[in-house]
Amino acid sequence: MRLMKDHGQPLVEETGEGLIVATPAGRDKMPAGFKPIPKTPAKMREHYLATLPGGEVDVLRVLLEHPAGLTREELNAKTDYRRATPTSCAS
Repeated sequence: MRLMKDHGQPLVEETGEGLIVATPAGRDKMPAGFKPIPKTPAKMREHYLATLPGGEVDVLRVLLEHPAGLTREELNAKTDYRRATPTSCAS
């Protein structure tokens, strides 16, 4: 696997468990205040439900309730959320 490098120094590496993680050099390149995304599905769900803006969190909540998925029309009906288009954003 080809991994990112900075001046020949690897920024990420693959663990024995098959995970891709930042090396110490990679962590040094991260912006101040960087917080990694939680690793468990439950913690990841909690993180995104707490940090996404209103419309996006509404969509995520509905999709979490329907793991088999929904059509766009079903999702729109359940969330009243509409995809932005160039003309809808211009007003």
